[in-house]
Amino acid sequence: MRSNLVFFLLASAIGAIVYLLVQLNGNDYLFFAGYTVVQFIVLATAWNILGGLTGYVNFGAAAFFAGDIAALGGVEFLRTLHAEELERVAADLVYAPFAAGEVITRQGAVAHWLYILTEGTAEICVNVDGSPTKVATIEAPGFVGEMGLMTGAPRAATVVACTDVECYRLDKASFDRVLRERPETATEVSHLLAQRTVELEALKDGLDAAAKQRRVEAEKTRLLSTIRAFFALDDDSRVA
Repeated sequence: MRSNLVFFLLASAIGAIVYLLVQLNGNDYLFFAGYTVVQFIVLATAWNILGGLTGYVNFGAAAFFAGDIAALGGVEFLRTLHAEELERVAADLVYAPFAAGEVITRQGAVAHWLYILTEGTAEICVNVDGSPTKVATIEAPGFVGEMGLMTGAPRAATVVACTDVECYRLDKASFDRVLRERPETATEVSHLLAQRTVELEALKDGLDAAAKQRRVEAEKTRLLSTIRAFFALDDDSRVA
């Protein structure tokens, strides 16, 4: 984003200089030459903003959404998706930046989407005895809100942007299409989410390897049941 802004400002400055020179000279030839240069600058700026220098040359879906697919790569449980599924999900991402100090998500809120951080830092706070307590920091690339997206659970913590944050939102409807077409994805996702959840619990509760594995299996079963209910997979006649 910053590189696009720098390019735009530089191109605008060059265009202004060309325009002034043409006005001062009054030469028709220079006018048309300058007009051509300005057109080139406008096209080049648009191309750069669209990402022409980062892989869009072939105009294929994978190329056009290359940046968004790269953002999805930072979300662990989405790594189970196939390439074409990632393309469809990437096409549905919503750009949602936050300024430093803004609340990204609030504890107790019900929101069926995930935030993917591609730039910036945020802090995670939980409400303890009525006052917010910082428990962790998340740095890009990272994500928050996976349980809200996959199970509908209320937000477990408040997340506040420490710096300006470049962020994308992934909504439930986008993931719903993936699960309808390939329901076994729910099993794969539940396993990864269970591992992520239990890793945090193991540090807090001091679990040994055997206890941690038992908890992972129990959490995976619970999450799979919750995911299937939340997405109404058992009500779909296409699901075995």
